[in-house]
Amino acid sequence: MNKSRWIAGITALAITLAFPLNVKADDDTDYSNTTYWNTKCTGTVAAADKDSCNAYLEYMKSQNSNLQSQIDSINASKSTLTTNINELSTQISNYNQQISEYNGMIEDLNYQIQEAEANVEAKQAEIDATQAKIDELKDKVKSRLVAEQTTMRMSNIIDILMGAESFDDLIRIANGLSDISASDTNSLDELNTMQDQLQTEQDELVQTKTDLENGSAALESQQADLLAAKYKVDLLQNQYETQLAATGTQISDAQSQIASNNSTINDINNSTTEGSSSSSGSSGSGTSGSGSSGGSASTGDSSGNPYSGSWSNCTWGAWQLVHDNLGISLPGYWGNAISWLSSASAAGYSTGTEPRANSIAVWAQPYTSAYGHVAFVASVSGNSIYVKEGGYMGGYHERSVSTDIIAGYIYF
Repeated sequence: MNKSRWIAGITALAITLAFPLNVKADDDTDYSNTTYWNTKCTGTVAAADKDSCNAYLEYMKSQNSNLQSQIDSINASKSTLTTNINELSTQISNYNQQISEYNGMIEDLNYQIQEAEANVEAKQAEIDATQAKIDELKDKVKSRLVAEQTTMRMSNIIDILMGAESFDDLIRIANGLSDISASDTNSLDELNTMQDQLQTEQDELVQTKTDLENGSAALESQQADLLAAKYKVDLLQNQYETQLAATGTQISDAQSQIASNNSTINDINNSTTEGSSSSSGSSGSGTSGSGSSGGSASTGDSSGNPYSGSWSNCTWGAWQLVHDNLGISLPGYWGNAISWLSSASAAGYSTGTEPRANSIAVWAQPYTSAYGHVAFVASVSGNSIYVKEGGYMGGYHERSVSTDIIAGYIYF
């Protein structure tokens, strides 16, 4: 793996995770005391506070936009981390395979070393046996010489030869001693030759054993190097996995903050100004056309919509878009977005995981808040869907999203 790409990925992730979840307003107004502003700008709002509450509402929307940008950046970092982890897993797998192969070779060499040790011991036994024969023959020669000396009444061979009574007797004695010497000498020569050969063979076996031991030691050293390299990769993979887990927490926190902001935006939209009887967000026109596509919100009849919050609520938006685009009024109240798949199935609607136009997309966890998210699918293109939705950045919105973040679809 390219080391510079690892460093760049970690740096980008560190920058992303350092982003604060609260962003100060452009006009330097301090909105950190959300309890104060929420109380001030929800319910019945004083006419004198209308402008400041509208500014607070815009701040909440811009905060959601900033939070979503952070989520997108973190998701990009997650993709890089996941790629790095997968590459490291492949590298670790290769190390494990090589280490296993070295284990097999080391075991085979150790078996050969044991065999060599057994052969050396066996050869030593042959050497010891031959030495015993040599010693036995030497004792035998000594005994025969002693016997000859006793028979001839002489203390040594010279005495035997010098003590001959006649020339014929001298020849007879000399020939007898020669025969004894030649036989014993031949036997000793043969045994000594055998002993030398056995010693040579043993030396070769010892050298073979030494070579095997050196080979095994070299393999063990190489295996130790592999284990050290694998340990470093294991540490790096653990670091990436820890960072990946941290991104999940960061995304979850940001999504929870977006959900909380959307709730506040909904409450502000449904607030009334002192002296006015109408809700500032009752028709949803205050957020019409918001979003990356510049699309427009519904102008159809919303009197049958069982959900509250107008376009600041994704379930209100999904119900309304199905009504406006398909002429279908969804039955009853299906609860929070996270429960829409099961509620739709229980109500007799078909559900599945295939993206289709004119369906409702239900977001998967952990790509949304605990309440979930739903949107109307306007079109499908490859691995992305183009959706129209409420509750995103505080109002009506259109955008393209990956099908990877969708848990399922409700079909009509």
